[in-house]
Amino acid sequence: MITRLLGELGGDLVAEESCLVCLEPVSSSACVRCSAPPHHVLCDSCFLSHVDSVPEPRIRACRGRVPCPGDGWHDSHFGPSEIASVALRCDGPRPLEQMLEKLLPRPTDDPALPGGGAEAPRLAQQLLLRVTISCPWCAAVVDPDPDGCRAMRCGVCGFYYCWLCFHKELTNQAIHRHVRDAHGDLFVAQRAVDLAHGAWRRSVVSDFM
Repeated sequence: MITRLLGELGGDLVAEESCLVCLEPVSSSACVRCSAPPHHVLCDSCFLSHVDSVPEPRIRACRGRVPCPGDGWHDSHFGPSEIASVALRCDGPRPLEQMLEKLLPRPTDDPALPGGGAEAPRLAQQLLLRVTISCPWCAAVVDPDPDGCRAMRCGVCGFYYCWLCFHKELTNQAIHRHVRDAHGDLFVAQRAVDLAHGAWRRSVVSDFM
């Protein structure tokens, strides 16, 4: 497997590796890694195609995990949090909901069994609500793609927050000061915003799972 170091935003170094399926180079922020050595890497696109190709009974037998194609589908797996993270990065809420409905256990008559009492659409909807960006003060859903300054004012409750990290402040002056001090510029590039929101969503998905 080819590995090299690339400079990312802010000068951090991340490893770039080749996808097991298409053999194209992929950065660590756009791929997933299976659970067992040698920890095969799949790019987001190939991973979603692989998930679609695995029979649903096989996924449910593995309790929502997807077997890795690199070891004959035996011991290595990808968990629901990895699958949900890829779906969020690539396709947004609706494909994520469809993916989770496939992965989450179906209800059983015995609540003690895996999936007992679980309802996949309900759980998927709960996760979708958690990853939808909303005002950190009043939870009102906000415009997902605002233009301009990253110091935000909620149109519902009137309070202020940071568009990158959702830090809250009571005054306009305070939130502008926070954005400048914490993020270096009031007009942070969209690339940095996307990275920040992606990290936040992956954290939410991981905690939920």
